Amino acid sequence: MTRSEKHLLKAPLRWWRSRGFGIHPPFAYGFVDEVVRERNAYYAYAPLHCVAAEIRRLKKVNRQEKRPEREISEPAARMLLRTGAKFDWRNALVIGQTNGLAESALCMLHSEFRLFVAGKGPANVFDAVVAPFCNRISFFSDVSGAADAYMAESSSKPALVVNHIQAGDEAVVTGVAATVLACDGVVVVRNVHKNAGCSRLDINLRKCLNSRGAWFASGKASIFVGLGYLPSQHYLINLPL
Repeated sequence: MTRSEKHLLKAPLRWWRSRGFGIHPPFAYGFVDEVVRERNAYYAYAPLHCVAAEIRRLKKVNRQEKRPEREISEPAARMLLRTGAKFDWRNALVIGQTNGLAESALCMLHSEFRLFVAGKGPANVFDAVVAPFCNRISFFSDVSGAADAYMAESSSKPALVVNHIQAGDEAVVTGVAATVLACDGVVVVRNVHKNAGCSRLDINLRKCLNSRGAWFASGKASIFVGLGYLPSQHYLINLPL
């Protein structure tokens, strides 16, 4: 049975869990009810929608070819925003830039939010989109430099968003993710089904939280919560990431 077939077979379970059914731990139910289920508008939805519209316009003007691992949808960006608000993120490390929508969503959490981005490449759309937040974003060409700078800056509640991993960076990213979880932080892994490095990272982090913490996975993305006081809990749900 292929991975796609297994993903389809588990669709009813993910749909059921995504509505809170069968989830008894208070933390897990609260996460699904407050973050996964989108029922109320957040304060930054309107400006985020404007950014998404601007990205579509710029891509059309620049005739930019779609690059799946850099793309992120508006629902996914809203999900990142809700996750950051839930865990009160003060700053975050992003490995593998997106089209700028995810970075904009994170910077919209609050006016003092700091973002560290590893792996910035030439992208006219990205540069134009994040321009209003450039004074709060630090760019690094390598993952190690970004991780060192971020961990020195982040005193509590660290957050890591992994969009894609290049071949030579897997060991470094895995070590950074494990450190973030050990510090009671949160790790979001996207493109699990598209990027081999993200897929292996997803497997390794599940092992890290085998005895404590929580993780929520859709088969395409996962959210790992390294809170030490949480008993081990994990759920297959639909994540719009």
